Amino acid sequence: MKSSAEVVYAVFDALAREDMSGLLSLFDENIVIVEPESLPCGGTFHGPEAFRKGVLMVMGGKFRIRVLRCRVIGDGDTVAVSADLEFTSRTSGRTLIMPYVELHTIADGKVTRVEVFPQDTHRLVEFWNQN
Repeated sequence: MKSSAEVVYAVFDALAREDMSGLLSLFDENIVIVEPESLPCGGTFHGPEAFRKGVLMVMGGKFRIRVLRCRVIGDGDTVAVSADLEFTSRTSGRTLIMPYVELHTIADGKVTRVEVFPQDTHRLVEFWNQN
């Protein structure tokens, strides 16, 4: 079975390749994903489909997302991820690079919980509204 770090690296690899079905296949059917409430697509999402509709389709429709850096910290059931994501507006072409920290909980080779912490939600919302 893959380690927690290997599962999380696979998640970010799928995101980087825009392989949404591959990404969702790494999620447990009962996954809980917590995005900051202050974001336009913020909230708590239960299950891969809710996350796909509530975040991936909304954010992916507005921006191309590129993973610039991803580092997994720890080796237990819950690991931290430090990543830099680049958002490029599909309409204006403008970009924003945002550092993130995420906590991923893994069980039986699947992600069961993700808590997302962008470094500057105010800046992310401002970029969202301008694009």
